[in-house]
Amino acid sequence: MADGWQVDHKLHPHHGQEYGDISFTIQMLGMDDAVFVGIAKSYEKKPIKPTDKKAYEMLQQFVYKCKDNTVNVLGIVVVGYLE
Repeated sequence: MADGWQVDHKLHPHHGQEYGDISFTIQMLGMDDAVFVGIAKSYEKKPIKPTDKKAYEMLQQFVYKCKDNTVNVLGIVVVGYLE
């Protein structure tokens, strides 16, 4: 790619047209290959409340990824608002 940028992201689709998770390496805290994982969810018109099924699913994925020693940074990727 131009200017020495290298794209190494990987999409991890869930199923059908649903968005999937994404992962790529970043430079962070002296590490050249820290692994970032973004937990992605599809668009919601209304804010996602803590009691919603989608919020529960994100929390489950977050806890699961916290146990994965290959992941250095976790993020939530959602087109919408989290309450």
